Amino acid sequence: KGEGLKALEGRKWDAVVDTSGYVPRVVRASAELLAPHVQHYTFVSSISVYKDLSRQGLDETATVATVEDATTEDVEKHYGALKALCEQAAETAMPGRVFNVRPGLIVGPDDPS
Repeated sequence: KGEGLKALEGRKWDAVVDTSGYVPRVVRASAELLAPHVQHYTFVSSISVYKDLSRQGLDETATVATVEDATTEDVEKHYGALKALCEQAAETAMPGRVFNVRPGLIVGPDDPS
């Protein structure tokens, strides 16, 4: 458990919206800590989780990207696969209580995308 998660200990919430998960280790740590204290966990993932974005009509049943080394934290190289692993980490920590949102680009002021 990272020092940054101490602020979450001993509190309860109706729901959590995780907009900052990029590596499974971090999502796993926060989801496991929060699991006994929250009813619902929304994870903002990415459309990049899909293995083949050239296909039309993708839905949540489409195959997701994978990475050979599941411990890698090279987000720049394995962004989509790591987001897919983050979804899995949250679901493992809170079975049946996770909603994964897979949007396209979400940008704002000063975003270089």
